Amino acid sequence: LSLWFFSLLGLIIICSLFYLNCINVLLLNDYFLIDTLGVYLSFISIIFLLFFIILIINSLNFLNIFGIFMSIVFAVICFFSLNSLIFWVSYEISILFALVLILYSSPYSERFLASWYLLIYVFISSLPMLFFIIYWSLENETFNLFLWNNDNNLLIMLILGILFITKVPLPPFHSWLPVVHAEASSYVSIILSGYIMKLGLIGLFRFCYFGFNNIGLLILVVFSFSLLFFFASGQELDIKRWLAFLSLSHIFIGILGLFYFNFNSYWIVGLYCLGHGLSAFLLFYLFMVLNTIVGSRNWLLLTLNNNISIFYYILIVLSLLSVSSFPPTINFFSEIFVFSSIFSSFIAIIFYSFYIFIGGIVPVIVLSLFIINSKLVSLSNVYTFLDLIILLGLSFICYLGIFWI
Repeated sequence: LSLWFFSLLGLIIICSLFYLNCINVLLLNDYFLIDTLGVYLSFISIIFLLFFIILIINSLNFLNIFGIFMSIVFAVICFFSLNSLIFWVSYEISILFALVLILYSSPYSERFLASWYLLIYVFISSLPMLFFIIYWSLENETFNLFLWNNDNNLLIMLILGILFITKVPLPPFHSWLPVVHAEASSYVSIILSGYIMKLGLIGLFRFCYFGFNNIGLLILVVFSFSLLFFFASGQELDIKRWLAFLSLSHIFIGILGLFYFNFNSYWIVGLYCLGHGLSAFLLFYLFMVLNTIVGSRNWLLLTLNNNISIFYYILIVLSLLSVSSFPPTINFFSEIFVFSSIFSSFIAIIFYSFYIFIGGIVPVIVLSLFIINSKLVSLSNVYTFLDLIILLGLSFICYLGIFWI
């Protein structure tokens, strides 16, 4: 019964996503709105919740399940928030539940160091953010973001933008993410790359939209530094840190989309985030299973392991190709739209071309090692039939990019 229920619910979600680009903005009241960017990002959280329940619930205790559920609920509230104060509260609570999960569930000895990294960045950015949000809300005599007067608040938008990018994160505030990924449990890494990083994107869109035209040079400078994360990932042997650096590079495509797209095209940013979130989910989950088999997170050792099935190799291949934006994935078509929007800037075209080249090579290098050392063996006991169907279904969604446009 539960299988049919979740299958039907998943089908409804997938079908509704195909028609999301028909929605622009729907104001529900003074506190919440529905727009395509928020809906796409919220679907990432909802899909994660469904597949957490199906795939990992047997390995989690009540506190883990409660923490994940509450983090997802407040993330969804944040994605639809129109009230600045509700946005801030739901934003911080969602991150704090992730912080508690790191402390409570991580099996690694350095989890306290990782928690301090995350906690310091949260408090350094959160309290000033609350101050500026309340200040500008009182200046405009409303907490409704749509009613704010944004003509003469470039400085405030710039400050809020800097505070939000510490939580995406973007350079030079990125140092906490690889540390937290390395010391967090795998399902916490899934939610960090899946939707926690996207909270900063929706914050930039909601609060700093009218200031994007004035920070073009800053966007390109940060983008150039983000490209260096590909080289950092190439030096990593820890598979979780490797994937964390890839996420840091890929998330900047969402920032470019926010800067270069017009208002009616922001749904493409949400579409890209959906593809990025699903790819990260698949890889973190697959690497978690492979780590259980091999007992190591060193990807050189992981690629030499032959005690896995043909189905596992298929999932690894599909997931790594999705991360490298191989056609016809969602990421591939989203990046084409972003590329078509930056023709007005020659420097942006150069950086973006370099991103496409290096961003495709790095995952393919790891993929080639898996394929070279693979041996086709029988189906292992790691997966149940339901697990395989779900993971293949997620991979299939990633490759439906042509139908989302």
